[in-house]
Amino acid sequence: MAVCLICHAESLPRIDLRYTALASDVFHDGGFQLVQDNETIALQMQIRHRGATSLSYDKPSYAVKLYDASGIKVDTALLGMRSDNYWILDAMAIDKARMRNRVAMDLWLEFSRKPWYYDKEPKLVNGYRGKMVEVYVNDSPQGIYCLMERVDRKQLKLKKYSETKGIQGTWYKAWDNVRSSAFYLPTTRPTETSAKYDSWEVKYPDLEDGEPITWQPLYHLLQVVQRTGANFSDSIAEHLDIPVFTDYVLLCQLLSARDNDRKNVNLSFYQAGAERALFTPWDLDHSWGRRYNSVEEEYDQILFNNHQLYKRLNTYYHFQDTLETRYAELRRTYFSIEHIDSLFAPYFELYARTGMDIVEAKLWSGHNGIVFDIPSEQQYIHDWVVKRLAYLDGQYHYTPLPPTPTNEITTITATTSKYQKDGKLIIQRGQTCYDIYGRIIENGQ
Repeated sequence: MAVCLICHAESLPRIDLRYTALASDVFHDGGFQLVQDNETIALQMQIRHRGATSLSYDKPSYAVKLYDASGIKVDTALLGMRSDNYWILDAMAIDKARMRNRVAMDLWLEFSRKPWYYDKEPKLVNGYRGKMVEVYVNDSPQGIYCLMERVDRKQLKLKKYSETKGIQGTWYKAWDNVRSSAFYLPTTRPTETSAKYDSWEVKYPDLEDGEPITWQPLYHLLQVVQRTGANFSDSIAEHLDIPVFTDYVLLCQLLSARDNDRKNVNLSFYQAGAERALFTPWDLDHSWGRRYNSVEEEYDQILFNNHQLYKRLNTYYHFQDTLETRYAELRRTYFSIEHIDSLFAPYFELYARTGMDIVEAKLWSGHNGIVFDIPSEQQYIHDWVVKRLAYLDGQYHYTPLPPTPTNEITTITATTSKYQKDGKLIIQRGQTCYDIYGRIIENGQ
């Protein structure tokens, strides 16, 4: 029998998982049901425990594959996201706000520039969308999860391997903080019979599915990064999507995402012969003022200091000037405290409105030594971001503009605006107004 920890008229979409066995290295059969409003999607599933560090936490994250009753793979569009059969349920177990990864990716999808091949693949998403849900396992409440798309060949619209055309698109992931993930060239060469090389792993093509793999695009990029002078500056733009990498660096700097300057990096190449590498962020839990273990993060540090690609760009490509120019553009819009607060506010408000902030604390506060209270985390994030932005302003030589003392609306995005009213800053997202701390304001008062 399902347990109701707190009853509200409104609730998050609910996912019910049923299984009898769970492992991290193999999928087990089970049942999946998603209920939103009065609509229900019920399917068979295969499920496993997912993650690396997250495997040690009491609240598990899951990878789920969906099938029909006859065992045929079912691509399903869940909660307005892409149609697919493979989904992630992120427990956000170390996040005292239960939204850091999601807000960081929401921001990235707003401001990051389109990859170089976007005109050829306008449906690509250089990141992942997600929706907050409430999860039950065998009728037992598990609290808030984020149902997420994956970063994969399909999401990035990489050209698919075929027997006739051979290997086309390739995708690699850095899984550890060692020298090659910082773009230093290893002393050994990779082999096409192993899906791992130093700190990198081939994610596509899939060696386990019997497909051939190649390390050539990544290895050649590592070689290019070791060049100096004009040999580097004249060739790097042919091998790297520099605008996206610029945005990636600034995202990591804003978040102080020390788990993402080297590891948790997705690096992909659209097709054979088009070796311009694309950076895609992933797993942004270490962000917004807290580390991978929920401990407070310093606000006064710069990342990428021991990153060979970053250093080569700074030395031979005037990358610092590029960063400063782009930072100034973002600081006036997406990197303003008002805009960042407005991204967090709807999630905090959603949890309060549904009572899930209380449910989550009752279920998980104190587990693995992480004590939290979701509403109080909102003020902590705001204060940390204010300090972080002031620090980055100094690093990138940006002077904030004084507030405009008018009631005139200034558009930030198509759905977000800010204005002054009676000397107070108001942030409007859709039909809802918030103050600078993300609290809802009735009628913009």
